[in-house]
Order: sequence, then C-alpha cells, then structure tokens
Amino acid sequence: MGSSTALINILIQGLFFLEHKQDMDGKDLLLISAPELAGHHFMGGVRGNLVQLDRWDIDWTAAGLSGGSPKAPAPHSKIPSDIPPTVCQFEREITGTGDIVGSTNGTLRLPWPLRFFPLRLGAIPTYNDSNVAKDIKAHCYHNGNNQLGVVTVLQYELLWPLPTLRTWTPTSNFHFYFQPPEGHTIDDVNKDLKSAANIFQNPLSFDVQLDSSTPNPGSIVVPIGASAFSLGLGPEDELALNEKITLIDSPKELKELLDELNLKKMSPKPNSERSTGGSDDQHPHKEIYFS
Repeated sequence: MGSSTALINILIQGLFFLEHKQDMDGKDLLLISAPELAGHHFMGGVRGNLVQLDRWDIDWTAAGLSGGSPKAPAPHSKIPSDIPPTVCQFEREITGTGDIVGSTNGTLRLPWPLRFFPLRLGAIPTYNDSNVAKDIKAHCYHNGNNQLGVVTVLQYELLWPLPTLRTWTPTSNFHFYFQPPEGHTIDDVNKDLKSAANIFQNPLSFDVQLDSSTPNPGSIVVPIGASAFSLGLGPEDELALNEKITLIDSPKELKELLDELNLKKMSPKPNSERSTGGSDDQHPHKEIYFS
C-alpha cells in the first residue's frame, strides 16, 4: 500500500493569543503567544506525555503540516470568515489594544489551519461594559450563536508514509495548554486578564472582565462530552490540565463520569480572541485571537 494523508489536530486551551501573520514570502501563518502570567505553565505534547515549554519558541511552519488560507471577512469585519463565532474574538483597531509587543511565556508558530472549530461549548459569559467586551459580543453573537468553546482545534493534513487500514484515516492529536495546575474561579480569571493586558501595545485598552455578579460567581461550569467531535477526537480531549482521565468499563460508567465532571466547577478559558491591524518591520499583522 502507498502513503496516505493523516489528519492532525492541534488543540489550544488556556489564555493564549493567536495572531494571523504573514512571512516574508506572503504565506499566511498563525502565531500563538502565551502572556506572562504567574502560576501558569506552557505545556505541550500528547495526552499522557506532556512537557513543560515555558520560554520556548516553537516553529512548526516547516514541519510538513498542510494548511489553508484565510477566507474573506464578512462585511463590516476584518476577521477571516473561517473563524467561527464560537471562537472568542475581537478587532484590535476597534478596541485600541494595538499590536502584541510585550514579553511572552512562550510561542508556537504554525501554518494557517485548514479549519478552526471549538470543543467544550458553553454559554457566552457575561462581560463588563468595556470596548473589548462589546466587540466580542458583536462578533460572537452572530447568526444566532450564543456559545463559546473552551478548546480551539486547529486542523491540518500531513503526509502519512506508513501503510494504512481499509476505511481507516490516521489521526494524531497534539495538545497545548497555558493554564494553572488547579481550577480557576471567575476572580482568578479576571486577575489573569488584567495581567495578560501587558502583552499589548496599549495595555489599558485590553480591559475585558467577566461579570462576577452572575449566578454561581465562584466559577463557571462548562460541560464535556457534548460536542460534535471530529475524526480522532473525543471527550478526553476537552479536559483541562487539572482534570483527570478515568478508565471506564460500560456506557453507564461513561455517563456517570461525564455527569461528575460536568458538575465540577472550572474556569472559562476565553477561547481564541482576536484583534486586527498594524504591521511590524518584517511581518504585517493581520489578526489576533485569544484563547
């Protein structure tokens, strides 16, 4: 049998900023940056074999991943239309945050994905009345959407040199986290958002906060196992760093496990937000997302 194509899922979870850039040849890239946050670690790898990547700058643009190109934005937007409204997003020109210029705790550079889609969907949180919050609402309450994902999946193809099985598509999942080792309350998340603002050219303009007066103010519960999973993905891929994988023996046990996890309190990790505009000396900025 000859070679085939594998499906590669790169899963992003935590307070990351994802930025659309172009290289010197005009090729579209995605730059993922972890801001400086106390108590957080940049982790990556496959489930069961994660490594700490703090201060690492990882470049997979020449790793053989086959991606796509950004689709034209919708009218009155600068955000590529292949970014679904279930991915948290804002425009940097409208909000005034400016470019990402601050220090980071690590970066990951990738080709532009074939597709973006969210996992672990929950209701859009209630935000404060800031400009960033207003722009998030303008983009995410679109076409009747009222949900945001905790995990953003970036999907690629990769040449698979090994023999394959009939009707089987090879898949591989790589997880990248920027989270604390324990769960987070809304107050914790708001402190993180204030600290993360220092990554922007105009930190005071990144003033988004979650409304702690909403019901269950200590934390937000986001269910697992309710997503429409793509090939090679399952409920275990929605788990945060502080949640454990548990072996199960029956469908009843699976339901009990999911019910138990869904009752646990965990923080929202605003998945992939973005801004727009500006350019640096070498690479024109396009969009920023915030995960």
